[in-house]
Amino acid sequence: MIGKIQQTTLPNGSRVVTSQMDTVESVSVCIDFGGGSRHEKLSECGYSHFLEHLIFKGSERYPTPKAISQPIESIGGSLNASTGLEQTGFFAVVPYDGLPLALDILTDMVSRPIFDQSNVELERNVVFSEMRMSYDDDFDYLSQQAMQGAWPGNAVGRPILGSREVLSEATAERLHAFRQSHYTAGSAIVAAAGKLEHERLVDLVRPFLEQLPPGPVPGYRRVRNPPPMQRFFCERRDATQVQTILTFRSIPYSDEHRSEQMLLAMLLGGSSYSRLFQSLRERSGLSYMVDCMPMPLSDCGVFQILASLNPEGSLKAMRLCAKELRSLCRKPVPAKELTRELSRVIGASRIGGESSRSQMGRILKGTRLLGRVESTDEVIERLRKVTPESLHAFASNLFRKENLSLSLILPETEKKTGEEHLEALEI
Repeated sequence: MIGKIQQTTLPNGSRVVTSQMDTVESVSVCIDFGGGSRHEKLSECGYSHFLEHLIFKGSERYPTPKAISQPIESIGGSLNASTGLEQTGFFAVVPYDGLPLALDILTDMVSRPIFDQSNVELERNVVFSEMRMSYDDDFDYLSQQAMQGAWPGNAVGRPILGSREVLSEATAERLHAFRQSHYTAGSAIVAAAGKLEHERLVDLVRPFLEQLPPGPVPGYRRVRNPPPMQRFFCERRDATQVQTILTFRSIPYSDEHRSEQMLLAMLLGGSSYSRLFQSLRERSGLSYMVDCMPMPLSDCGVFQILASLNPEGSLKAMRLCAKELRSLCRKPVPAKELTRELSRVIGASRIGGESSRSQMGRILKGTRLLGRVESTDEVIERLRKVTPESLHAFASNLFRKENLSLSLILPETEKKTGEEHLEALEI
């Protein structure tokens, strides 16, 4: 379960939050900035992700990619980064006595990267290769289309990898200016979990945090009165399966009904006995993979259902999926079924809490999106307050026809159309 939580806020607004786990041998630490793809202007589309790549090319004291990665990997650790819609984070997982080394490397690469134009040219090709890989991955590509369909005209719907046209014109000077305006003191959070001492970590990162450029979290255009969703997207490919994502506009991370959303996702697609898994795979054999994935953000969110379908039964699968959604909207789930899902969520949380990396991610997300870290008891108490009636009310508001966007990839030889699949989803 979650360890002892402590948080320190420096005078410049930077925050340090830790979860002390005395029974593990590892430490996971992340330097996270509250700036991601939705904070970019159209002329900067893809800068956050491109910058993440470039920071691994070298820094003042670790001037090459090998010089950055080798010290961490030589002690059995790992070093990585991620760019999201609302944040960019650089993290390491190391044996607990490797924490000073990990922080020395992370802080140097983030604060003193080498912005060499030759590295920009080299890494641009790597990012373009990643774009091609994402396009070739059906669900990566569909996910991008689904977000664009859910939030047309807003940066939250733009691809995190960015625009090839914009990145073709990116220069070291422009990327350096972007870093200075986005990697600011007020947007910085250092989160760490594992065998550590909070005050010692604060002492280690204070010099780095105090020299960050002043400024709050970068602004972005929030989702207010969004236009209607795009009803569906369909593309034909040389494929053997019908790949599909059902996207519903949903709630932000801080919403009071986030427990209902979590349990609804588990009930529909979170296990081998979930409703959609049983209906589409076990009873009908129409799908190998079906899952549910809520994606809550600071001011909005989506609830997605993903499935790979056998082409010959894809319309039937759509109708079965719609049947399960209608069932949740028409009557409350049985109390026994809700109790079972609650037990599963609590158990999974307990198991995940034994990993320092999982703990790090949890305290970082809570600090970033809630302003604090919920205790395990708070989370469980919130989950236990969900009733069949509150879950029914949430599902009824979520699963509405006007709140649905369908994204499809159909085999080139498939005679059925995207419109037919949408019509089969009568909810």
